[in-house]
Amino acid sequence: MKILKFLPALVGIILGSLMFWVGDVSDAPGFNLMGLALMFMLVMASLRLLDVVEKGQVLPIVSAVFGLGILILSIRLQVEGEFGSSLYPVAIGILTGLVLSGFSFYRMKKRVQG
Repeated sequence: MKILKFLPALVGIILGSLMFWVGDVSDAPGFNLMGLALMFMLVMASLRLLDVVEKGQVLPIVSAVFGLGILILSIRLQVEGEFGSSLYPVAIGILTGLVLSGFSFYRMKKRVQG
């Protein structure tokens, strides 16, 4: 029965890799990101089923990773000049990433402390 708990991770790795490959071939970076997100979320679901991650910790971990991803992606896009001279998109991305990550880390710390 423990084999079935690995199924979401296996499906996530296969589908996520396939989506990443299709996004790379068709030059669709959004599809790459969706493939990585799907892979990450299904692996986290398997870790929860296997009791590697405690109940109530999955959402803060996923939120923290996505928040850091938004933060890094916003900065990278600004450095590459994708936003032009406008700073509003990068400010929104940085603020969103910081808030999402900050609340997630606060929630994880609060849960660990009791």
